[in-house]
Amino acid sequence: CNGAVGTITDDEQDVFHVTALAGGVLELNGHGTARVTFVPDGDGASYSGQETFNIAETGNGSTVTTSMTTHMHLRGSDGSFITIREVAHLTVSAGDVRVAFDRATFSCS
Repeated sequence: CNGAVGTITDDEQDVFHVTALAGGVLELNGHGTARVTFVPDGDGASYSGQETFNIAETGNGSTVTTSMTTHMHLRGSDGSFITIREVAHLTVSAGDVRVAFDRATFSCS
C-alpha cells in the first residue's frame, strides 16, 4: 500500500474443463486457488494470503465470450490488509474486443 517494489510468488492450483458441443462450439470453465506472498526489496511490510479465480468461456471459432472473477486477500506483517477484486465480461470477434464491463477494486486497510 506504500508503493514498495518487491517479489510476488503465486503458488497456484487450477482445474479446467473443456466441452465440445455441436456446431463447433467449445465451452471452457476453470477455477484456481493460489497462495500468494509479497516480499519487498527493501524496508516495508511483507504480505501473504489467498487468491481465487474463476473463468467461463464459450466460443465457436470466430467469436469468444469470456466472464471472469478474481478475489485476493493478503495480510501484511504490519497487520494491514490488501484486498483486490475484479469481475469482467468481454467478447472477442474477428479481432474486435468488446468489453461489456471490467470492474476492479483495490483497497488497503
